[in-house]
Amino acid sequence: MGKIGLVLMFGLVLAGCQGFPGLENASAASKPVADATASPTKPAAKTAAQPATQPVVEAPPPVPLPVLHTDATAVSGGIVVPPLADNDSRAQGMAAEKAQVDQLISQGGLTREAGAKRLYRFASKNGLLKGKPDEDFWQSLIQAYRNLDDRYISADDAAADINAAAARRAEALK
Repeated sequence: MGKIGLVLMFGLVLAGCQGFPGLENASAASKPVADATASPTKPAAKTAAQPATQPVVEAPPPVPLPVLHTDATAVSGGIVVPPLADNDSRAQGMAAEKAQVDQLISQGGLTREAGAKRLYRFASKNGLLKGKPDEDFWQSLIQAYRNLDDRYISADDAAADINAAAARRAEALK
């Protein structure tokens, strides 16, 4: 009986701490409902000084992103990233991060694969990835640089792999 009494007492204390609903803090279901036949109050009269409806301005159609096309010298020179829209405010941040990664790669402080992963994390954190096609592109990019770092493929083969991944991305985003 001692354990049951303890549990009951704890339950009562917990219920008391939560408070019992009064009329001022009762749930919406227990509050009285206004008469459904009463009409809501209407404004007395519309003023003639109301602004006229403004014409709807159509937004220009979105400009498709340019398709990435690279070559062996660009692949071996630094990390290739997909192009961003001209009016994208995040483009400057991505360019700065890419410049820093390219500098670390040229100094030998970072492998190309690690640089591609770092840029992928940056793009992911800043909302530059727009779904599965972008994810697949970045994974292909990282894999191409991994193979290039491990000397499984040449720079020409890595460029061809990146171009194929960019073409798949462009086709999927259409």
